Amino acid sequence: MKGFEATIDGTTATLKVSGPIDKTCEFPTTVKCEKLIIDFEKLTVFNSYGIRLWIIWSKALTVKTVELVNCRPTFIKQTQHIPDLIPPSAHVKSFYVPYFDVDADKGVEVKLEAGKDFTEAGLTLSAPPTNAAGKPLELDVVADKYFAFLKR
Repeated sequence: MKGFEATIDGTTATLKVSGPIDKTCEFPTTVKCEKLIIDFEKLTVFNSYGIRLWIIWSKALTVKTVELVNCRPTFIKQTQHIPDLIPPSAHVKSFYVPYFDVDADKGVEVKLEAGKDFTEAGLTLSAPPTNAAGKPLELDVVADKYFAFLKR
């Protein structure tokens, strides 16, 4: 399974993406568990070839519950163009949002978590995240497009 690290704890399996999801990636052929957690923390690239592989693989999953955690912007941005990128049985539990810190003149990614910062109905974040000086960060994506996956 090139590109993934798998662990099983009872009826829960965790699949950690490690590197790119592209033509070099090898998805697990069978996933036998009740709950599957897919962790995108170390996702580096998600290209069109990888998207095709992901859709084929994720549609074939027979797991009862799928949770997507630490979804990187490269994954979330693709949901704008490919509505079925997130399987119907899957729930996003956390994802990163690109912001810009004007004071530091650099981009930062802020992790949002289900129940705290968003629900399936949309964002519940009351104020933008702040930098070390307490100044608000600027959203570095088009909000309506980037967060549209929450309402699907």
